[in-house]
Amino acid sequence: MTGIRRALPPVLLVAAALAFAVAIERSLACPIYIPPQPLRTLYKLSERVVVARVGAKEVLSTNDEVASVRITLHVTENLKGTPAEVLHFYHTEFVGYQAEEARKEEEKEEEKEEVVSLSSGRRITRLKRGERYLFFLDPREKGDGYEVDDEGYAIKRLSDEDLKIYLERIKELAEIMRREPEDKLAVVEWLVRCAEQPATRWEGAYELLGSTEAAARVDDKEVAPAAESPAEASVKPQGEASVKQPAAEEPRALLLSSLPFLGDAQAAPEQQAAAAPPAPDSSVEEVQVLPRRSLANPREMPYDPALAPLLNAVQKQRLSDAFFATPDPVDGDDELMQLVKDFDDPRLPGFILARLHRVEDAAPLEAELWLRTLAASLKNEQLIELADTYTQEAPYFEEEEEETPEAETQTDASAEEGDAADEGEAEAEEAEEVEETPEDPAVEAARIEAATQRATRTRSAMLKTLLSRIDLFVSTGQLAEGRP
Repeated sequence: MTGIRRALPPVLLVAAALAFAVAIERSLACPIYIPPQPLRTLYKLSERVVVARVGAKEVLSTNDEVASVRITLHVTENLKGTPAEVLHFYHTEFVGYQAEEARKEEEKEEEKEEVVSLSSGRRITRLKRGERYLFFLDPREKGDGYEVDDEGYAIKRLSDEDLKIYLERIKELAEIMRREPEDKLAVVEWLVRCAEQPATRWEGAYELLGSTEAAARVDDKEVAPAAESPAEASVKPQGEASVKQPAAEEPRALLLSSLPFLGDAQAAPEQQAAAAPPAPDSSVEEVQVLPRRSLANPREMPYDPALAPLLNAVQKQRLSDAFFATPDPVDGDDELMQLVKDFDDPRLPGFILARLHRVEDAAPLEAELWLRTLAASLKNEQLIELADTYTQEAPYFEEEEEETPEAETQTDASAEEGDAADEGEAEAEEAEEVEETPEDPAVEAARIEAATQRATRTRSAMLKTLLSRIDLFVSTGQLAEGRP
């Protein structure tokens, strides 16, 4: 279990829990896990795709601090579906204390999206009246109007420039999808165009990375074909791999992979990047590329292993150039970095090392992946071990240890032999008293913030120590010899 899983900051868990409350009505009817939905998947599976401004909001019902609301959308551009000028969007949102806390967060940082979707791990855009968004809409299961599968993916708040890029990609995608049979070369070129632009980087890089991993599993399967049973071969779709696909190898949002109560099946690619392909495991016999959709959500699309091998040298160079042209990380950079890692571009180690130095004073969650990718690109076993150690030991939440006076640690023998029933009764009364004492949200928030800051300081000290060793190895040329 990695350091991320071992000590995820409770502040992230709190945010995820808040998102769960927002989605409570949908989660009762649907599985918690929402599969990642890049642009091609969203466009394929959404009934309507529109650009619209948010209009009036009507509260339909409330339950504790969660309200069911209907929002009028004034459509400015129809991209898919029957043209319409006005649509009604239904969703849930906070009211009361949680809404006030969200408002305070927005005042602190206007662009901060304070709620994280538990199902996808992505941040949820707060809808503001009069502002314009890109919506990927599904018809409601009951009644008229529309909803979305997951607000972290299906509602996008974009700048004018970014929206222009999205509209170009969507119109290109609509044209590609009209071709029969599917033009895979055109799809690959479209994915490369997405990955080249920071605005749509994740949309293209995520799918290309998924295809790369699926293709690698196909190659592994060809080496050991005996592992496939006739039953598995009978359900293999044409053009798809019949390889079993453990969920832990799928590209996942980093936060989603970190939530301990979702289990190891949600592991992110960041946690698999430096690992060798796993040996066939009988414990995952039932998990296959196509049937896995029924294990999670019907919107989940299998990765196409035929796409990534179609990348030509020019396209690989374009992907590398796009990555190195973006010094500050953007959404999708981690996925693109994992693609570029396999292109053997000599610029990669220095680029990652410089990025790590820029964040060493406040080491982010992503530093684990960057370190492992750096070590893997340098092909140095000792650095790989050091990166793995950082992954295992880097803390993300440190409770302050309470000092216990020495006198209190000494146990009186006579007390140990006291009446057990009296002790049990005292413990029960104490537990009851604790349950009746409400927790001050401000005090709890301060405790979480302090614990997170302590962990950041510890983590940054670890990162600086590791980077100093790497700098020494690079400057002395020991890395070239592979023996730091």
